[in-house]
Amino acid sequence: MASISSLGIGSSGLDIRSIVDQLVKLEKRPLAQIQSRVTVAETRISALGQLRSAVAEFQDAARALQRPTTYSATQANSSAPNLVSARSAVTALPGIYSVSVSQIAQGQTLVSPNNSPADLFSPTAAVGAGTLTIQMGRFDGPSFTPGIASPLVVDVTDTDTLVDVARKINEEGRGVSASVINVDGGQRLVLRSRETGVNQAFTVAVAESPLQPGLARLSFDGSASSSLERTVTAQNTLATVDGIAVESSNATLSDIIPGTTLTVSGPTSTPVTVTVQRDTAVTRKAVEDFVSAYNQLNALLADALQFDPQTKVAGPFQGDVTVINTQSALRQALGQRLETGSSFQNLSQLGIRMQKDGSLQIEDNERLTAALADPQNVRRFFTSSGQTGGSAGLADRLVDFTRSLLDEGGRLSQKQQSLNGVLDQLRSQTDRVNQRAQAAEERLLQQFSRLDANLAQLNALNQYVSQQIQAWNNTNKK
Repeated sequence: MASISSLGIGSSGLDIRSIVDQLVKLEKRPLAQIQSRVTVAETRISALGQLRSAVAEFQDAARALQRPTTYSATQANSSAPNLVSARSAVTALPGIYSVSVSQIAQGQTLVSPNNSPADLFSPTAAVGAGTLTIQMGRFDGPSFTPGIASPLVVDVTDTDTLVDVARKINEEGRGVSASVINVDGGQRLVLRSRETGVNQAFTVAVAESPLQPGLARLSFDGSASSSLERTVTAQNTLATVDGIAVESSNATLSDIIPGTTLTVSGPTSTPVTVTVQRDTAVTRKAVEDFVSAYNQLNALLADALQFDPQTKVAGPFQGDVTVINTQSALRQALGQRLETGSSFQNLSQLGIRMQKDGSLQIEDNERLTAALADPQNVRRFFTSSGQTGGSAGLADRLVDFTRSLLDEGGRLSQKQQSLNGVLDQLRSQTDRVNQRAQAAEERLLQQFSRLDANLAQLNALNQYVSQQIQAWNNTNKK
């Protein structure tokens, strides 16, 4: 009698794991198709992200052409920048100016004398005791007019050396700075105004202790009898601009020429010519950036929509209506004629032409240069922002269009939401297939385990019956 195990099943012949794996594999068969769709969705989401980024960069480039400062930038040049440097703002008034400088602003400097060894201070001995009162103001000849700031009062003790006095002055941090110079075995004190200008002169009044005299060696009132010597006189910068006298408390002449800052470094022997003119380089760069940003976007759109008939490879958005319409609308906007109050009506009149592949190219630099010579005319072509009258310019229209793509509810934003929704659905489908496969695996393992146990019992019964039959046969032969 043939045993059940001889049929290839039973506890000794049944490969439960292999059977269950094959059946589970059948349950997971939809995953291949789902994964293929996931790959497509992820590719499209990635491509759309690049498109949105390129649209945003193009929008930024168009916004730059809306800004008034793009067309009002100026530059200032000096014929002697080592003596007079110039920096202009967008509000600067273009022109050619003659600048002469007779003196440079400086603060006051006082030093203790060194006419004899007795004039020097000892590095270790106290200078005396009392108070130093430093008053800021201005000298007009020998006459001193105090400023409005309260005086700096320094208390000097009977143990303070010259270095200690200098340190106390500096700790106050206002009006005057102090330093000590070692010379010929002794020390000299140097006092300097912290700022420049005729009003940064100062006096030093001394009230010394009768028990510890000596502090009077640091006094100064501008007279010949003063103890300290004036080595640098406080003064303003004095200059003329186109023959008109001007002055400043520092080395900067601000807004003497409207919107222009002059920084002087020294007196001039001959007049310095300062030229303020429109800086067309700023406008040119904005136009070039606009062309470059559009070309990057145009290239991405072309790649997204392409189809190679030879390789049969299509771009991620080949045939997609939203992307096709975006490409078409951009090219149409860039090629249209506009009535904006400018003498320019399209990009070609600026020397910028659209190529066969939809990209832009500055084909005529001379024409663009000539156009930029009148930046406000170029401005009216691109934008009505900050101007009275005139319809929307090219940059205005393109900013509005890109907003319709990127803003919440915009076409590309909706496309992004749609693709994200598709990807979420595919991931949910993947989870459901895996859950069904896992449940099937558990169920099949239980079923085949029971079958294996039953087969084991049947095989045992089969062996027993076979043994009994054999025993009967042997008995009958006897």
